[in-house]
Amino acid sequence: MPAGASPREWAENVRDAVSLMRLWGKDLHDAGWSTLDVFGMEPNQAHRRLDRLGLVSLIMGGMIEAIDSDSASILIGKDRLTYRRGPRTSGAVPIWAVRMGEGAYAPAG
Repeated sequence: MPAGASPREWAENVRDAVSLMRLWGKDLHDAGWSTLDVFGMEPNQAHRRLDRLGLVSLIMGGMIEAIDSDSASILIGKDRLTYRRGPRTSGAVPIWAVRMGEGAYAPAG
């Protein structure tokens, strides 16, 4: 689990990522989604920026309803969230490049 993330949040991210790849992986690939579009993460947990988060970080236990080349529709309870792909600011890293364990939340090096 990345330093600074709660065990519940991390477990939810892992479940969401597995489910997303199982159900929508081919669609994401065919639509041209990049690694950071799907798995992007803010390396500094204390200063999260939405423009660095990938789709997995925003599913939050919800369910993907549709994916196209520009967006994904997520149903979270009774609420619907549209995630729109866009340019990432520098500094986003894939979730697996984040240092695990205690201490500062920083990219693995």
